[in-house]
Amino acid sequence: MNPTDHFPRLSLGHFPTPIRRLHHLEQALGGGHLLLKRDDLAGFALAGNKTRPLEFLIADATSTGCDVVVGGGAPKSNFIAALAAAASVGGIACELLISGAALVDPPPTLRLAEASGARLTFTGGDREHLDEEIDARASALNRDGHHAYAVPRGGACAVGALGFASGASEIAGQGVPDNATIVLAVGSGSSVAGLNAGRGAIGANWQIIGVSVSRPLEEMRRHVTTLTRACTQLLEVAAPSDAVIVDASVPGMGTTTDAERMIVSLAYESEGLLFDPSYGAKALVEVQRLVRTGFERPIVLWHTGGLPSALSLLTTEKGA
Repeated sequence: MNPTDHFPRLSLGHFPTPIRRLHHLEQALGGGHLLLKRDDLAGFALAGNKTRPLEFLIADATSTGCDVVVGGGAPKSNFIAALAAAASVGGIACELLISGAALVDPPPTLRLAEASGARLTFTGGDREHLDEEIDARASALNRDGHHAYAVPRGGACAVGALGFASGASEIAGQGVPDNATIVLAVGSGSSVAGLNAGRGAIGANWQIIGVSVSRPLEEMRRHVTTLTRACTQLLEVAAPSDAVIVDASVPGMGTTTDAERMIVSLAYESEGLLFDPSYGAKALVEVQRLVRTGFERPIVLWHTGGLPSALSLLTTEKGA
């Protein structure tokens, strides 16, 4: 049974997303038992794995009578475009706070958000302060007679984590073996936290490795642990053992190393797969590291999406 079945959920994506064996990439890497969870095929806008938390966040907002959601992120955040699209489908307004100054030539993410009818406000400040600014804007809207719903960056809250808690039940039903290691990149923390909480709820024994792409290692560990506990409280289950968090925050989010560019090219040449520079490339490097150590457990790489920037990275490196 899916532990999230009794929570409100707005159907946005096409689930379950498929899992496939990466035989050609295994050969190119010289070994390994590699499976790929294709959340890039979730089928809602270009949201990828962001679809999962949004199904629960928008449903929670509408079920409590909210008429506007307030979120935010950096200009190239895939989550802000996805939040705007999900709010539009859910029939509620969306306000987005964007870090930094207004842009003359907005990236596709902002154009997609505007196409969904979202109101964009540039804060002029750093993205690290956005959660406080989101809460303040929601409070101001409530004082003006609205019923606003604040969504932290990346949907990183207990309700948002339910999306990946549901994903744990999904992959169990797809036959992911109990001795598997699941590798996924993590920025806001809700994906790893939700998957870990879901793992505990269904009694699975997978090892979960979160590849931190933005926060310092110890900060991410604390953050994921806090989110996991909040999600398990919602699910009314015991908190599982912590996920493993590894650091990929250097040289910086969205900045790629030579190793990352090489493995992205290898994945495209061997399997026809696109991986983005902020998340997918860094998770791929961790998978490559495991294979090179002679890792014998099946590895499930969770493809999070990020296709617009994935295409940009690959074509730039290919000189197109």
